[in-house]
Amino acid sequence: MAIVTAFAVAVLGLAFVFRGAWLTAEIEGEAAQVAEHFRHGVRVREMREEARAAIGDARTEAGLGDFPEVAERVIRSVVRISTGGFLEARGSGFVVSNAGDILTAAHVVEGTDRPEVAFVDGSQFRGTVLRRNDRLDVALIHVEAEGLPALALGSSSNLRIGTEVAVAGFPVNQSMEGLGFRALTPTLVQGIVAARQSYRPTSISQPVRVLQIDANLNPGHSGGPVFIRSTGEVVGIANSSIEGLFTGKTDICFAVPIDSARRVIE
Repeated sequence: MAIVTAFAVAVLGLAFVFRGAWLTAEIEGEAAQVAEHFRHGVRVREMREEARAAIGDARTEAGLGDFPEVAERVIRSVVRISTGGFLEARGSGFVVSNAGDILTAAHVVEGTDRPEVAFVDGSQFRGTVLRRNDRLDVALIHVEAEGLPALALGSSSNLRIGTEVAVAGFPVNQSMEGLGFRALTPTLVQGIVAARQSYRPTSISQPVRVLQIDANLNPGHSGGPVFIRSTGEVVGIANSSIEGLFTGKTDICFAVPIDSARRVIE
């Protein structure tokens, strides 16, 4: 009997030992899993931060996110154009050479060969219309000034639909002017290149190509530069818009492709 009792005690002792070892191993395994999950979570967070940093660097290198700087540079080159007189035509233009050459829409200078040109800094000049093409709605003006801030001309031939663009110009609003505002500062509107269109000025003329811009142009923006938001390169000259029949808001806007304007001035 004593032998049986001793044997039972020994077996129970071994069982407790093995159970203790098994519990220890299980606890250690769970602890290892927890540690691994923790390390994995930390690594995932690190990878996310690395990805955010890489994306930020890529956007910086591509020039994205610097639109205020681009816009400021463009605005310095935008001019206000008027023909003088009581019913003066008013619009905008932009400098294309530091020697005083300015591009605008032909209808902005209709009725005069010596338009008045005002710059953002307040300086004013009497310009001379060097070239004008009414069919394409492009005009080149020259003022006697040096060291003007000129804009870079891009290309409209390979311009993709959906490209983000902006338009700069001096707005004309009779209600605002009644309150004393006289468009002394250019304003910006932005949108995308929505389509390429063509129309015939007359039934017997050749088609004229234009860019359709999804932007809310204001009266007075005509002649202003249509430029790529990320680079500031000019790809068109704002020249017309169509207002909704009942809304009175601009629904469709058009611009002269800069490649067409380049052929006129060259």
